[in-house]
Amino acid sequence: MSRVFVILLVIVSSAHLYASWANDNKLRAVTKPFILVCIGLWYLFRTGSPDRLVVAAVFFGWLGDILLIPRGTKWFSMGGISFMLGHVFYIAAFAARTDFSNIRWFNVFFAFVVYFFVAVRLMGSIKKDMSPRLYYPMLTYLAVNGTMNIFALMYLMSGLRPEALIVYVGAILFFISDCCLFLVRFRRPPVMKHRHFSVMLTYILAEFLIVYGLSV
Repeated sequence: MSRVFVILLVIVSSAHLYASWANDNKLRAVTKPFILVCIGLWYLFRTGSPDRLVVAAVFFGWLGDILLIPRGTKWFSMGGISFMLGHVFYIAAFAARTDFSNIRWFNVFFAFVVYFFVAVRLMGSIKKDMSPRLYYPMLTYLAVNGTMNIFALMYLMSGLRPEALIVYVGAILFFISDCCLFLVRFRRPPVMKHRHFSVMLTYILAEFLIVYGLSV
């Protein structure tokens, strides 16, 4: 049964990515809600005992997708809060699988510096183009995403298992997706062609890889 939802995910994602490439906003709005529905149902049928933390993370990601469909700062902010909650549940899921006694904390600190540098540089590049009220909330959101990446890295460092590597690659893609989203949403003039395509390609891969890694 889980294979059915993988096939549906490929179909829905392909349609959504086509719509993103072609800037077909109606098709994007129709297909977007079903992406995480397919991933979530695939996860439930794949695992005999689904992790509630993973289910919660997928749910808040799905809710964030819904909230980002309407235009407006209010909806964008609400969607960001929902995604941030999803990151928090992913952090908890990673932490539950991590043996912290095997962590090399210097490497963690170095990774933290890298993510912090990227977040500050990105936000600095779009600060003049966005509402001052959004700057610190969006910086906070990106910091939470970076923290999720750090915990995914610690999960990988604690065991060097293939599934942990898959999770970390997914986390990196999630960070890249959000960086692209911020550039698409706020940078003026636009710096990306087929703007939504890069955001959604990395996002879909990110969610699938993270959930797949946590299902092994």
